[in-house]
Amino acid sequence: MSIQLVPPRVAGIDLPDSALAVDATTLAYESCDRFLFHHVVRTYVFGALLAQRRGLTFDAELVYVSAVLHDLGLTQRFETPDRRFEVDGAFAAHAFMHEHGQCDCRARKVWDAVALHSSFGIASYMEPDIAIVHLGTSVDGGGYIDEIGRAVVDEVNLALPRLGYKKAMLDALVGVATRKPQTAFGNVLSDIGRLCVHGFKTVNVVERIAASPFED
Repeated sequence: MSIQLVPPRVAGIDLPDSALAVDATTLAYESCDRFLFHHVVRTYVFGALLAQRRGLTFDAELVYVSAVLHDLGLTQRFETPDRRFEVDGAFAAHAFMHEHGQCDCRARKVWDAVALHSSFGIASYMEPDIAIVHLGTSVDGGGYIDEIGRAVVDEVNLALPRLGYKKAMLDALVGVATRKPQTAFGNVLSDIGRLCVHGFKTVNVVERIAASPFED
């Protein structure tokens, strides 16, 4: 790709190099810390590797754009005060697609893929163009490694170094839970807040049901 922000090929997976893909890569590179940039690119590679092994057909350009933009909501540039970080990223990626003349159908798929990327138990059942981003992030968090093969995973990590990913990502999520705890309701951020943020408080399902304005 131009200016070589990412390798052209990693672990046998070609990284899309269309104008749309290049611009998405540039946006991610300019917006994300380096650890996060490497993570979003690894997400595509790992997702494509899983798709390859499972015989899934997918739109490589669309999935690549979704993958490299999926964590824009963790950046200062795109964070809002009241939305889940996944939704912040989804709207940023959706806007990117429209700014690049993409149709509503493709833009919506990108929105869905980004918004659902951390939705365990849901995203993996979506169509491949949406599910693969979730699957890729899952591998980068330690899932499906046996399905891909440890040697291949190590090859990806060598090409796109982790740069202290585990601590850096946890720190980023702690920051979100601290700044906008209300967005943790019903999602993985609640665990981050409960375990890592002193005095963390957000709505929970038990309280919400008990407080509903009905007798039974």
